[in-house]
Amino acid sequence: MNRHFVILLSFVVVLVSSVQGYNVSSNQVSVSGISSGGYMAVQYQISFSESIMGVGVVAGGPYWCANDNLVTATTACMETPDLIVVTELVSATSFAYNTKSIDSPGNIGKSKLFLFSGTLDSVVKTGVVKKTASYYSNYMQSSQMTQVYNIPAEHSFPTNNASFPNCNYLGSPYINNCGYDGAGELLQAIYGTLKTPVSFNYQNLVHLDQTSFVPHGWSASKASLYSSAYAYVPTGCASNQLQCSLHVAFHGCEQTIPEIGDLFYAYAGYNSWAEANNIIILYPQAEISDLIPYNPDGCWDWWGYTSSAYATQVAPQILTVQAMIQYLMQEE
Repeated sequence: MNRHFVILLSFVVVLVSSVQGYNVSSNQVSVSGISSGGYMAVQYQISFSESIMGVGVVAGGPYWCANDNLVTATTACMETPDLIVVTELVSATSFAYNTKSIDSPGNIGKSKLFLFSGTLDSVVKTGVVKKTASYYSNYMQSSQMTQVYNIPAEHSFPTNNASFPNCNYLGSPYINNCGYDGAGELLQAIYGTLKTPVSFNYQNLVHLDQTSFVPHGWSASKASLYSSAYAYVPTGCASNQLQCSLHVAFHGCEQTIPEIGDLFYAYAGYNSWAEANNIIILYPQAEISDLIPYNPDGCWDWWGYTSSAYATQVAPQILTVQAMIQYLMQEE
């Protein structure tokens, strides 16, 4: 933790062996993420654009940016955005669709997009996020995009939680106090004006055995996935009396549970909005892997460490998340 703050963590989570499905509207499913999670959010939306109505990207880049290459990922897609050629990424998207690897890109035009990059971000430059806007402009109108580039934030998920480090801090847990409610702003960019957030109930966090959702032929460790995932189920959704929305929030690199505990899935700011507005939040979890695959920072796969199909409907991480979404939605 940062030398200037202390957070008292509670690790008591409702551990359930079997989570029931919930009454989720199939046209109210969205995704978001920070850093590698931002890239994964884009990949998931492009892969399953028919069923995703919005995406929020904090410090993340466009689809297929890394082109299955770690060097490209760490140069063009983080530090040197001038090297990103958007027309090539659009062509790659068309190729993926023509080879039946993703849903029709035509669906993207029905969705909403939220983009955030801090003015002080030294890890993923603002130009990379602006390339994401340029990529999406091939599929949607500017009126469907919300772009925020004026907050003096380092590489972090921005919150208005004073328990976190100052906005200009670079380091763990990569969740900063910026006087800006990133979770609330992105959820409202996607869903429209929402009710004022309320205190969330920690007991509404439920545990999922993520290993049980990994596709056949893969293991959690082979796909660099943690054994557990979590979902916040608002009080109003738990009884199945109300129809709810569902949002998937992807953490970033160095934000795995062994590294930062519950700070992202409990305190990044999503759950208070979820409780007030009946939005179930799913928190998938990546895992550090030091050998095969090589993923030492617990990032989501946005450069191909699991396979060259990492950004398509057959990618193990994407399929795992899809299976958890279907489970929460009472779908087979």
